[in-house]
Amino acid sequence: IVLAVAGKPLAYLHTEKKYKNYVLRYEWKTAKEGRSGVLLHIVEPHRTWPMCVQVQAQQDSHGRLFTMGGADGHFIRDKAAQKTVVKWGEWNRTEVVSNHGKLSVKINGTEVASGESTQKEGVIGIQSEGTEFFFRRMEIKSK
Repeated sequence: IVLAVAGKPLAYLHTEKKYKNYVLRYEWKTAKEGRSGVLLHIVEPHRTWPMCVQVQAQQDSHGRLFTMGGADGHFIRDKAAQKTVVKWGEWNRTEVVSNHGKLSVKINGTEVASGESTQKEGVIGIQSEGTEFFFRRMEIKSK
């Protein structure tokens, strides 16, 4: 099963269950430059730009972690790795590990970002933000 997000309207789909300590794996691809993302630890109320941590899906910074909607955190990223590990137009595999607020992101087996957030738990969402993106083989395993 492939989930396609059209990019418009700006919105996100989210899990019903809240997650705290887990491993999230998914495959993704896009046919053109643009952006989307996976939203971690979303806190209600649900709105277009919720309080959460985002795993960016964008050609020059895929896998970058940053906070939105008033959440707080500190993250680092490997810009050189981000530019070399993504296979544009092909299926890529992202793995996110959450452990008591500490997060790490790997793309195709290479770590590209890590850090810690005050947002340690919440629902997980798939964002629609301007570009068509495809997601498949999503799995969440609680630790």
